[in-house]
Amino acid sequence: LRPVALAEAADVDATVSAQRLFERVSEGERFDVPAAVNGPSWVGLLPPRSGWEERMRGDVANVRAAVDSAKHFFRERAAGVTDRGALEEIAADVWERTCLGEVPMRCAHAAESLGLMGPGDGVAIAYSTFSWTRLLVPGGSVATRRGLLPSIPVIPLM
Repeated sequence: LRPVALAEAADVDATVSAQRLFERVSEGERFDVPAAVNGPSWVGLLPPRSGWEERMRGDVANVRAAVDSAKHFFRERAAGVTDRGALEEIAADVWERTCLGEVPMRCAHAAESLGLMGPGDGVAIAYSTFSWTRLLVPGGSVATRRGLLPSIPVIPLM
């Protein structure tokens, strides 16, 4: 979730590329909502609005350091590996590890990649519900569903 202020009231309900939206929001000026994208049906499952329980607090700097370490570890283990199945196993092993409470490293990596951790220090908070985990950092939050579906971060931008 990356909240942004709207210049005027708008009624928008669309699934768009997070990267394209992020690029436009980052410019800091008025922008048109990117074109809608089609994807697997599970991407429409949004995290719940309530029922979140705080699990752990930590420093953003420590979460950022854990992401840097995980990226280094992934690159080291994947060096020279060309088999896609083997690469996917390495990725699952690295990115499904937890970094703060129950939050998978995949969420922290998404938050870092989207610039949600910000440039400085701050507090990172891990939340969870029965089937979701969420990492809240100074610039927004990243939630992922666990259990029945693959743990791919769901980054609702509202």
